[in-house]
Amino acid sequence: MHARQGMYAFVVQKYINYCVNGDYNGGKFESKEVYKELPDGGRVYAYYYNQEESAGIDNPTFNTKAIRFNVKYYTVMNFIVNKDGIITNCNYMRFH
Repeated sequence: MHARQGMYAFVVQKYINYCVNGDYNGGKFESKEVYKELPDGGRVYAYYYNQEESAGIDNPTFNTKAIRFNVKYYTVMNFIVNKDGIITNCNYMRFH
């Protein structure tokens, strides 16, 4: 059981956007990279990526200095597919 790593962030973000909009539910999904086989014959496919972004305050107020720091986060995306290969659910979570 291994999640697929190394997908480009924009690809996983596209999957997340479609997932949130419900565009994938009822669609067919097929891949040889199964993360987990479910007892009812369904499968879970997992994808993840990590990314680092710069954040902070560039316009200081109240006599404070500008602050910049890096935020590293990980995103995990799962497709739950029934035994016929139809997507029944998709989930994602972002960890900081």
